[in-house]
This record gives sequence, structure tokens and C-alpha cells, in this order.
Amino acid sequence: MKKDFITDHDVDTSSLVKALDLIENSRYILIITHVNPDADTISSALALSNFLFENKIKHKVFNISSDLPQNLDFINRFSKITNQMPKEFDLAICVDCGSIERFGFELEADTPLINIDHHKSNNDFGTVNIVNYHKSSTAEVLYDFFKYNGLYITKDIATALYVGIYDDSLGFTISRCDEDTFEKVNFLVKCGADPALIADKLIRRDS
Repeated sequence: MKKDFITDHDVDTSSLVKALDLIENSRYILIITHVNPDADTISSALALSNFLFENKIKHKVFNISSDLPQNLDFINRFSKITNQMPKEFDLAICVDCGSIERFGFELEADTPLINIDHHKSNNDFGTVNIVNYHKSSTAEVLYDFFKYNGLYITKDIATALYVGIYDDSLGFTISRCDEDTFEKVNFLVKCGADPALIADKLIRRDS
């Protein structure tokens, strides 16, 4: 555990540890993004995907549609997102899904599920729930998972997390974007996230 990790009353730190334990003991992981995907669900999924890939953990990032937001194609492993369900997996992780209906399909009831989200509507439907509706984005909640467990945040992971926080906080303008959010963003920049490049890719590519 990172000694400089500061918890608040909204973070169940035991769930952060349990989630990592499930991940490390799984053979194949399905990462679920929600229907009508936005930057927060996609970037959070890709932050996890980069972490799993770097640690040689087999997985797929799944979205039920093939219609993905193409302005996110600069995030590493974006091209690996699929709408083809793998035949077998022993763990599912859903990101930014306020309800189980947001999957767009029915998950087998006995499949262990890590639920990572920031929506107040979320009723803790997972086996392990990392839900904090006081945070600006699911990417910010996921940052807490990485930081608390002392996981190395690479440039690709930092970029993905920054994108999710930036986009879902409407460019750091919503009320849930606070001092803690900016401390996280500052750390992500130190890890290699490039604010100017990300802004250019997200909002300045249209003619």
C-alpha cells in the first residue's frame, strides 16, 4: 500500500485490496464498457487493459456495439476493443456502469464481478464494489485503486486515466472536481500524461 494514499469516508479500502486479489488470481478477464460508450468508460477500461497487458494477464475489453468514439483512438490498446464476447472468462470488471442494464447483455449470475463506478444510481451490484459517487469520474475512482495498491502507473495508463477525468469533469469544471482531483491529475502528468496532446486529440481534431 502506498503510504501517501489519503482515504476519505467514501472509499472502502478493503474493496480495493479484494479487487486486486481477484484480478491476480484470474485466468481470463472480461472488461465491460457501457452501451453508448463515452470517454470515461472507454478510457477507464483501457487503463485497466494496459495494466493487465503489462502484467501478462489475459483479458478482453468488450463493448456490445462496434460504434466507438473515434476521438479516443490515440489511447493505447483502443484498437483491441471488441464486440465479440470471449467464450470463457472467470472474472468480469465493469467500468462506469451505473446499473447492470448498462452492460447491454446479461452476465452469468455466478461470474465474479468487480464494479468500478461513480454514479449515485449504482446499487453495489458487484461481487466487489469500488463505487464513489463523490468523485468526478470513474477514471478518478480507478486511480484510487491503482494508487492504494501501489501499482505502477505507466505513461499509457496515466494518459487513459487523465482522459477519463478530463472528459467526465467537463474540463475540470464540475463541482465534484476538487483539490483531490487536481492532485491526481498532477501526478498523472508526472507519469507521462500530456495535457496539450490530450486536449488536441479530444477537441481540436474537427475541421
